[in-house]
Amino acid sequence: MIKRHIAKLTMLSFVLILAGCGTGNAPDESTNNDSSTGTQSSQEAESGGENGTMVYEKVTAKQLPDTVKAKVNEIKEEGGGHSISENEQTYLILGLGQRNTGGYQIEVTKVERKEDTVHVYAQEVTPPEGAMVTQAITYPTTVISLDNVDEQEVEFTYHIEEAK
Repeated sequence: MIKRHIAKLTMLSFVLILAGCGTGNAPDESTNNDSSTGTQSSQEAESGGENGTMVYEKVTAKQLPDTVKAKVNEIKEEGGGHSISENEQTYLILGLGQRNTGGYQIEVTKVERKEDTVHVYAQEVTPPEGAMVTQAITYPTTVISLDNVDEQEVEFTYHIEEAK
C-alpha cells in the first residue's frame, strides 16, 4: 500500500515537473529571432500615404538571398543599419550589436521617406526582468525589405532606440 502511494506521488510529481517546464509565453515564429541570422519572420507593416510612410516586410532567414545572408553575418557584431539591393528588393539590415544573453530583439516601428532620405525607426526590445534567457552571447538583428529603392538616389538614416 505504501509503495502504491509512493508510486502515485512519484508519477504526480513527474507530471507536474513536465507541466512546469513550459514557459507559457514562448515567442512564436512571427517574433522569433534566429541568433545565427537574427531575422524575424514576415509581417507586413501598415501603410499610409501621409508623411511618406513606406510599406515594408520583415523577412525570415529562409527568405533571404545568399548575398544578403552573407552581409547579415558580416555586420551583425557591429550593429547599426545597412542596406543592400537584390532581386528588385532593397533589404535593410538593422542590428543591436553584441548582447550578453538571449531575449533581446530589434523591432522596426516605422519607415518613412522624406524627400531624398528614407528614415528607418526601430527600438530595442529587452527581455522581461527575471526572465529565463539563453546564457550566450547574441547579436539581435532584423531584416526588412522594401520594393526596390534606388540607393544612389536616396540616403538611408537609421534611428535605433536602445533600451536604458
